[in-house]
Amino acid sequence: MDSLNGLLIFTVLGFSAFSLWWSLNTLKQLAFTHATRRCKESGVQILDSSISLKRLWLRRNSRGRFSLWTQHEFEFSSTGARRYRGTVVMLGKRIDSIDLEPHQISHED
Repeated sequence: MDSLNGLLIFTVLGFSAFSLWWSLNTLKQLAFTHATRRCKESGVQILDSSISLKRLWLRRNSRGRFSLWTQHEFEFSSTGARRYRGTVVMLGKRIDSIDLEPHQISHED
């Protein structure tokens, strides 16, 4: 009976870990889509086609329910000569903020 309980606990923990990984991957893809859109609107180029998760927390959303709060970072360039950092903060699937580090504006003639 002990091995059956161990197997059940292992299965539940494995499913929970997979579910968390799936949720974080979905949020990361959503954050990347929004970061790419913001960079395009701002006339800058997102670099490396990537975004990374920097912080993860549980917070209450506007309905009082716990949601994953995530902070993602990405790099962008305005002139191609220097890298700048941007951040996307999300509460669940909702974008809380997208910030671009102060950067040099490209002057194209």
